[in-house]
Amino acid sequence: MKYKKNYYIRSNILRRFNMKLSLFNFVICIILIQVISCSKGKENDPPEIDIITPGNLESFTVPDTITVTFNISTSQPVEYIRISIDNSNLTSISKNVFLYPDTNHYSDVISIHVDIIPEKIKSPPYYVHFAVSKNSMLYHEYREIVLKNSAIEFKGLITIEDHSINQMKITRFNEYFEPMLFTWMNGSCSGSAISHETGLLYVTSTNPDLLRSYDQDTLGHIWTKNAQLPYPEFTGINVEGDIVYAAYSTGRMSGFKGYDGLQIFNTDITPDTIPHNICFTHDYIVANYTLRNSTDQGLVTFYKITGHKLHVHPFEFNTVSMYQVNSNELIIFCNSENSGYAVLFDPEQNIIRNSIHLINNAIGSVCKTDDAEYLFSTPESLYRFSFETENVYKIYDSEDIISTLKFDTITNSLYVVSPDKTDVFTYPYLNLITSIESDGSIKSIEIMYGY
Repeated sequence: MKYKKNYYIRSNILRRFNMKLSLFNFVICIILIQVISCSKGKENDPPEIDIITPGNLESFTVPDTITVTFNISTSQPVEYIRISIDNSNLTSISKNVFLYPDTNHYSDVISIHVDIIPEKIKSPPYYVHFAVSKNSMLYHEYREIVLKNSAIEFKGLITIEDHSINQMKITRFNEYFEPMLFTWMNGSCSGSAISHETGLLYVTSTNPDLLRSYDQDTLGHIWTKNAQLPYPEFTGINVEGDIVYAAYSTGRMSGFKGYDGLQIFNTDITPDTIPHNICFTHDYIVANYTLRNSTDQGLVTFYKITGHKLHVHPFEFNTVSMYQVNSNELIIFCNSENSGYAVLFDPEQNIIRNSIHLINNAIGSVCKTDDAEYLFSTPESLYRFSFETENVYKIYDSEDIISTLKFDTITNSLYVVSPDKTDVFTYPYLNLITSIESDGSIKSIEIMYGY
């Protein structure tokens, strides 16, 4: 009996000890869970982002540099901070600024430059956008600002002349038509275009067959592209925004980023035809094509985004120039049997909506003065055509052969180019402003705009 009693006492003591131990372990576990939870909570706490400048809805006229002042506080250091200026679609319109702080409390002042906003990404409202990466999670903060482009101004004129065999001269004139600088390049000019968004001049040439870009202010060379094989020849060039489109004898057109020449676009190849004039509507690219071994022509429509061919329309005219009217229609100035016509073409429906006989003479060059009025030339005369009324008026007779027309919409000036000089007139009164003589054969002129 004594043994059983002692066994009972020991068992009871042991049981009470185990209960105390279990209670102790339970308390320790609760404390550990709370500590871990608090630690994880701090790890997952969002950073505190305090944007000091710019102020809410502060206004800027670009190009401009925006000063951004901020404080960021976190429970532990972050991986990185990314700061940009974005549009309403959160597309960056500036370069991204990356910062890598190594403290929990970080303050800084940075500068972000914003250039002219291209039309295709002009989508207000705009934001200073902070993206902070912490524990591989992104936290965002925004400050709304107001951005507007500076007004476009006339900056001068560029002439491109052929001189001796395979030599071209590019001359830049200021806004007072004074020659400022020039440069020489090899080849013979076959076409040109200019973009005020990129500030670059684009020139195609033969012998060698190249597309080259130049800074419009310094005439410094920027980039070069070769024509495509097996028929290495450029047959057309045009610019829309910051994209340069070039046509090749191979039966294809390509698009390049205007700033750096990165190829971003190719149409389908039509091996038996050659594209020439290039024009754009809101959704489409249209070019007139000629058969490689005949004079037959057609209008070929491509989707602007993909470059895939949509339609082909037979065209009995020789195209001179094409311009967008409305959203997705073109007016085409062209010739047939020594007569000039204006043709209204709908590339979406692939139909000719109207054909207007303009003159019993071949059209040489065309320029657009506004959405409803155009000027065109015969060898020694200049005419005004109203798209709305379909009326044609002769407005000027020249003593020289007219090779090119250009119109400056900012100053309302008309440039009438003959092979060895450029006459600049006021418009619509046609008072002569100046004549720019050339010692070579003028192949092209481009009007410079800037901000």
